[in-house]
Amino acid sequence: LASLPSPPTTSPTAGGGLDVWYKEGDDYANGKCSNARPLPKWRPTSATKEACCASQYGSQFSNACMCDANPCYSCKCADAQDATKCPALSYCRVTTVPPTN
Repeated sequence: LASLPSPPTTSPTAGGGLDVWYKEGDDYANGKCSNARPLPKWRPTSATKEACCASQYGSQFSNACMCDANPCYSCKCADAQDATKCPALSYCRVTTVPPTN
C-alpha cells in the first residue's frame, strides 16, 4: 500500500480545498487565486478568495481574479451583462436607443 500515490493513513486526512487562498501561477494579467491542494511552498495565503485577489492582483486591469471570486464585481466580468445574475450592474449593460425621426 505504501507505494500508492496517496497511501491510506491511520488517521483521517482533510479532503477538498484548503482553508486558505493563494496566488495561482505567474500570469499576472489573467491570474486567479486558488485553494487547491497541495499548497505551493513560499506562496503567501489569505483567508478569503477576495482578500487573496486584492493582495496579489490589486492592480490587475482585467479584473480576472476578482471576477472569478465575484462574477458581479465589475462591468468587466462576463456575467455583468446578464441582468438575472447581476441586477445591480444594470449600468454596465449597453442598450440601443432607436433613432428618432
